[in-house]
Amino acid sequence: MADERKIFRIPVLRPGETPDVSLEPPAAEAAPVEEAAIVGDTGVKDRCCAEAIDWRDKALRMQAEMEAYRRRQDQRADTVILEEQMRLLRGFLGVTDNLEQALAHLEREDPLYLGVRATYDGMLHLLRQEGVEPLATVGGPFDPQVHEAVAVVPPLPGQEEALVVVEELRRGYRKGSHLLRPARVVVASKQ
Repeated sequence: MADERKIFRIPVLRPGETPDVSLEPPAAEAAPVEEAAIVGDTGVKDRCCAEAIDWRDKALRMQAEMEAYRRRQDQRADTVILEEQMRLLRGFLGVTDNLEQALAHLEREDPLYLGVRATYDGMLHLLRQEGVEPLATVGGPFDPQVHEAVAVVPPLPGQEEALVVVEELRRGYRKGSHLLRPARVVVASKQ
């Protein structure tokens, strides 16, 4: 044979004959055989290449989907962490308010004042370490995004802006660009 490709021979059985199932190779004078398809047929090769490309595309799509899923999960985790951190910090703000009220009602010479003041300063230091800053309110313009007006009073002498914060009833705080708590204020209005 000039062709180096392997040729498989399939025996043809006549009616009434039983197939030889022995493990020994057939003798030279066995039943006549017909040639089957030659391995390496270009149609088979093209089909295999097309299937391989299809599987590669599917694998790349799956990889891209997994990467997008991973990014979404990371974003969700970051959001949950931020929400929990904000919730915890809001709890500390309530404690800070109580310490401020206690300091307002204690005499500076009282030894209890020094203890409460040290606790209050420690709480403010903790909040600053976490990136929490108080909002500047008194004397500035009223901003409904960061202020909560609880009362309106007549305008101040020489007031140029329509709404000015004249008193702070409860301090407001922000963490970075996020508002933790709006400031409760009294506003002077020109209207």
